[in-house]
Amino acid sequence: MPRIPVPLRLGAAAEARDELASAVQILVPVRSWLTDPGWRQGLRLLVIAYALLPLVFLALFASSGNLTTPGWAYSLYVAPLWGVAFWLLIRPPEPYGKQELLIGLGIVIWVMIWMSLITISVNSVLNPKSLIGALLVGFNEEITKALPILVAALALLKLRSVKLDVRMWMFLGTVAGLVFGVREASQYTTIAIEHIAAAAVRHSANAAVIGALSFAYRVFVDGFQHAIWAGVAAFFIGIAVNYPRRRVPLILFGVTIAAVLHALNDWYLSNFSLPWPWIMLQALSLLLFLGYTMSAASIERRVRRTPLFRGESMIMDKFTETGDQPRA
Repeated sequence: MPRIPVPLRLGAAAEARDELASAVQILVPVRSWLTDPGWRQGLRLLVIAYALLPLVFLALFASSGNLTTPGWAYSLYVAPLWGVAFWLLIRPPEPYGKQELLIGLGIVIWVMIWMSLITISVNSVLNPKSLIGALLVGFNEEITKALPILVAALALLKLRSVKLDVRMWMFLGTVAGLVFGVREASQYTTIAIEHIAAAAVRHSANAAVIGALSFAYRVFVDGFQHAIWAGVAAFFIGIAVNYPRRRVPLILFGVTIAAVLHALNDWYLSNFSLPWPWIMLQALSLLLFLGYTMSAASIERRVRRTPLFRGESMIMDKFTETGDQPRA
């Protein structure tokens, strides 16, 4: 066999290395990534941070003895995902910006303070096992979420003569519901963790599974449930503020729908263990919410064209009519 000269062998090896380096640069374009303007958009970096948060939780809270900590951490982690989903479902029309952001922040602060000062105290003396008690709980909690929407909408109208689209109010209602759910989940996840610990002592695998499922339910679903009820109520509040002719009946109707669905949920869970009727009730709530997300714009257009909803408040009309009548 003829011998290949050393320079030829070295040249072939160098060519192979160059080809390999070229292939790596094409398939793993690090330099191109580093200079890509997409990084400046922030979304990709946010995805990295968000994906790493559960690992950060493990690092930060592994030594914590506070049982509410996991509930707070993971409920807060899940809530923005539901928020994005609600935004995509409702699709509030542009323009929107700093004003809506500040309103959303105010709603978050309101719900947290109102829950701590009023809602929890009122609930502590109510019994959801009775239908009346469950209705009172439902109204108590739905009013907590609806009040900041109503106050913000009326303040914006009176102070700045601005009316937001009902879809924006519907989305802001879901924000109020998510905040409520996060605050509530921190309480119920504590109970779930205690059940898991008790199950470990009793060596009961089934009880441990139920505790784990309860923890997951509170983290993933609690805020979602509250958000869809609050979103429906906020839709009617938006209609009522924008078209004041039937303002009070519309507000009462929207809050009552949410409160009744909420009450039936709490009453059933307090008295029965069969899950399927409860799941059907949740499906009904979800179908109602999705129906309004799909038809919110068309409903508002029909309201705008219907004399029934146009004009000033009927209550103010009554006062005016009474005042205009001549005295005997």
